[in-house]
Amino acid sequence: IYSFGIICWEISTLFYNFPFDEFFEGGKIQVMKIRKLIINEDLRPTLPKDCPIEFSDLIKQCWLKDPLKRPSFNEICKILSKILNISDEENNKKEIKEEMIKINQIN
Repeated sequence: IYSFGIICWEISTLFYNFPFDEFFEGGKIQVMKIRKLIINEDLRPTLPKDCPIEFSDLIKQCWLKDPLKRPSFNEICKILSKILNISDEENNKKEIKEEMIKINQIN
Protein backbone atom coordinates (compact mmCIF):
# COMPACT_ATOMS: atom_id res chain seq x y z
CA ILE A 1 0.00 0.00 0.00
CA TYR A 2 2.89 2.34 0.81
CA SER A 3 4.32 1.75 -2.69
CA PHE A 4 0.91 2.46 -4.23
CA GLY A 5 0.99 5.79 -2.36
CA ILE A 6 4.37 6.51 -3.97
CA ILE A 7 2.90 5.76 -7.41
CA CYS A 8 0.02 8.14 -6.67
CA TRP A 9 2.56 10.75 -5.58
CA GLU A 10 4.41 10.30 -8.88
CA ILE A 11 1.15 10.82 -10.76
CA SER A 12 0.39 13.93 -8.71
CA THR A 13 3.79 15.43 -9.57
CA LEU A 14 3.39 14.50 -13.24
CA PHE A 15 6.74 12.73 -12.94
CA TYR A 16 8.59 16.09 -12.74
CA ASN A 17 9.97 15.41 -9.26
CA PHE A 18 11.87 12.66 -7.56
CA PRO A 19 10.93 11.53 -4.06
CA PHE A 20 13.08 13.29 -1.50
CA ASP A 21 14.84 15.37 -4.16
CA GLU A 22 15.54 17.94 -1.45
CA PHE A 23 18.14 15.47 -0.14
CA PHE A 24 20.32 15.58 -3.25
CA GLU A 25 23.70 17.10 -2.50
CA GLY A 26 26.59 17.24 -4.93
CA GLY A 27 24.71 15.07 -7.41
CA LYS A 28 24.23 12.29 -4.85
CA ILE A 29 21.26 11.38 -2.73
CA GLN A 30 21.76 10.94 1.01
CA VAL A 31 20.25 7.45 1.26
CA MET A 32 21.15 6.73 4.88
CA LYS A 33 19.83 10.09 6.06
CA ILE A 34 16.55 9.54 4.20
CA ARG A 35 16.15 6.02 5.62
CA LYS A 36 16.60 7.27 9.17
CA LEU A 37 14.13 10.11 8.63
CA ILE A 38 11.54 7.78 7.07
CA ILE A 39 11.80 5.30 9.93
CA ASN A 40 12.28 7.64 12.88
CA GLU A 41 10.43 10.78 11.84
CA ASP A 42 7.86 9.52 9.29
CA LEU A 43 9.45 11.46 6.44
CA ARG A 44 7.36 11.25 3.27
CA PRO A 45 7.77 12.88 -0.15
CA THR A 46 6.45 16.42 -0.34
CA LEU A 47 3.01 16.61 -1.95
CA PRO A 48 2.52 19.26 -4.62
CA LYS A 49 0.49 22.29 -3.55
CA ASP A 50 -1.89 21.83 -6.48
CA CYS A 51 -2.67 18.18 -5.64
CA PRO A 52 -6.42 17.80 -5.02
CA ILE A 53 -7.08 17.45 -1.29
CA GLU A 54 -8.98 14.16 -1.68
CA PHE A 55 -6.07 12.64 -3.60
CA SER A 56 -3.45 13.95 -1.18
CA ASP A 57 -5.50 12.56 1.74
CA LEU A 58 -5.53 9.14 0.05
CA ILE A 59 -1.77 9.29 -0.48
CA LYS A 60 -1.21 10.23 3.16
CA GLN A 61 -3.42 7.33 4.27
CA CYS A 62 -1.29 4.96 2.16
CA TRP A 63 1.81 6.29 3.91
CA LEU A 64 0.62 5.85 7.49
CA LYS A 65 3.39 4.44 9.68
CA ASP A 66 1.23 1.60 10.97
CA PRO A 67 0.47 -0.69 7.99
CA LEU A 68 -2.70 -1.89 9.70
CA LYS A 69 -4.10 1.66 9.56
CA ARG A 70 -3.48 1.99 5.83
CA PRO A 71 -6.47 1.45 3.52
CA SER A 72 -6.98 -1.86 1.77
CA PHE A 73 -7.07 -1.92 -2.03
CA ASN A 74 -10.82 -2.38 -1.83
CA GLU A 75 -11.05 0.84 0.21
CA ILE A 76 -8.63 2.58 -2.18
CA CYS A 77 -10.86 1.63 -5.14
CA LYS A 78 -13.89 3.09 -3.37
CA ILE A 79 -12.03 6.31 -2.55
CA LEU A 80 -10.74 6.66 -6.11
CA SER A 81 -14.25 6.03 -7.45
CA LYS A 82 -15.54 8.90 -5.32
CA ILE A 83 -12.68 11.18 -6.37
CA LEU A 84 -13.31 10.39 -10.04
CA ASN A 85 -17.09 10.54 -9.66
CA ILE A 86 -17.46 6.96 -10.84
CA SER A 87 -20.78 5.53 -9.82
CA ASP A 88 -21.71 1.92 -9.30
CA GLU A 89 -20.31 -0.98 -11.26
CA GLU A 90 -23.35 -1.30 -13.54
CA ASN A 91 -22.99 2.28 -14.74
CA ASN A 92 -19.30 1.68 -15.35
CA LYS A 93 -20.07 -1.39 -17.46
CA LYS A 94 -22.66 0.59 -19.41
CA GLU A 95 -20.22 3.46 -20.03
CA ILE A 96 -17.48 1.07 -21.14
CA LYS A 97 -19.88 -0.70 -23.50
CA GLU A 98 -20.97 2.64 -25.00
CA GLU A 99 -17.35 3.66 -25.53
CA MET A 100 -16.56 0.33 -27.19
CA ILE A 101 -19.50 0.81 -29.56
CA LYS A 102 -18.19 4.28 -30.49
CA ILE A 103 -14.71 2.92 -31.12
CA ASN A 104 -16.10 0.11 -33.31
CA GLN A 105 -18.15 2.62 -35.31
CA ILE A 106 -15.03 4.68 -36.02
CA ASN A 107 -13.16 1.63 -37.26
